[in-house]
Amino acid sequence: MKKAAFVLLFILISTASYGQVSVPGVVVSVAPSVFPMPAVGPSMTAVDRMGNLYIFDVTYTYPAPLDANVRIIRVPPTIQSKVTIVSSEGSVLSTNQYDGYYQLLGAGQHAVYAAVTTYSAASTATIQAMTSTRKLLAFIGTAPTVEAPISLAGDVRLNPSVDNRPDVISVLDYLYMPLLTAGGSATTAPARQRQGQLIKFNGGAFDVKMFTIPQ
Repeated sequence: MKKAAFVLLFILISTASYGQVSVPGVVVSVAPSVFPMPAVGPSMTAVDRMGNLYIFDVTYTYPAPLDANVRIIRVPPTIQSKVTIVSSEGSVLSTNQYDGYYQLLGAGQHAVYAAVTTYSAASTATIQAMTSTRKLLAFIGTAPTVEAPISLAGDVRLNPSVDNRPDVISVLDYLYMPLLTAGGSATTAPARQRQGQLIKFNGGAFDVKMFTIPQ
């Protein structure tokens, strides 16, 4: 009986040391002592029409606390993407590190395309606010040379050209999903315009067309 009580006490102490700490009006978590810790995200690849291999590697790095007693409130990670380009002969042409999440869309007739989301944070004593921006990039050679802003909440798809016509990238807002209430009925969808972008690229500049889908 004494052994069982000791084990239970040990579990409770261990759980409390990694759990949440109550502060009046705020719920915070104790930061593990192993920070800063990089976390590996997705790795994506594409081959352009010249046979060059593009490798996109994403990493997340969480900030370190000032000391062991610091409490952190939803501190966002620093997100970076490393883009490595390997020639068709197997030599590394370039390796560059960029801020933000680089989502590789694929290779088209005129470029290799990526949707890039970057984040910035503003902190107060109890609030960690984050803003984000998103843009479309065209990689020609070893660097992104053309960009255009795109929707934050849109699904991005590449439709590569096959006959030297412009590549086409579509950006479409997601469908609104009604929420279920406690009684099991769906809420009424609010009046909301579903937007889209149709973007063409022929090697020079992005041609962006906006449209609205009728409800």
